[in-house]
Amino acid sequence: MSLSMELEGFLPAGVQFTLRDPRRNYPLIGAEQQAVARAVTKRKNEFSAGRDGARASLAALGVALCEIPVGVRRAPVWPDGICGSITHSAHLCIALAARKIEIASIGIDAEPDAPLKPELRSAILHESELHVSGAEAIALFSMKEALFKALFPISGEMMGFHDAKSDGASTLTLTRDIGVFKAGEGFKVSTLHSENHVISFCALPGGNE
Repeated sequence: MSLSMELEGFLPAGVQFTLRDPRRNYPLIGAEQQAVARAVTKRKNEFSAGRDGARASLAALGVALCEIPVGVRRAPVWPDGICGSITHSAHLCIALAARKIEIASIGIDAEPDAPLKPELRSAILHESELHVSGAEAIALFSMKEALFKALFPISGEMMGFHDAKSDGASTLTLTRDIGVFKAGEGFKVSTLHSENHVISFCALPGGNE
């Protein structure tokens, strides 16, 4: 089964997705070009793949062609009434978009499906997670990245990896308050293993538009 087909079953209704090759260069619009004007070729390609994929996902929602500028903490600035998320590795780029009347916020992350390096364990894993295997650790890394991306547009606050811990196979629980989100609050983060990647997704229910 292709990754595209797997994502169709993995992502909830209302979320549009697009796959792009981050090794290619795609057209940019307006301030997007300035955002990577001094970047190396690899970064320019990754950035352009994400923006082009995001525009395709927006088009699937009926949103007209538009610029997706860089905002606070380098996060994409989505059109009014839209939430979205972009992730890329060296060989894979996924861009998502959804309407806020259906989903408040979304986050996606893709990591090469290889064990987390031992020297990174203490930085990534909460003390309650240190027993997990290297393969489980890379999944937790990806899950936390997806959660952080989903929370940031609402919280406006950065998070550390120890600010969330695993509370089960697909649940992460906050260990401290993050903006309007309180310590002890749990969030479902789904994972998919495909194309030599572990892909994690988090959606906050309910809309705010």
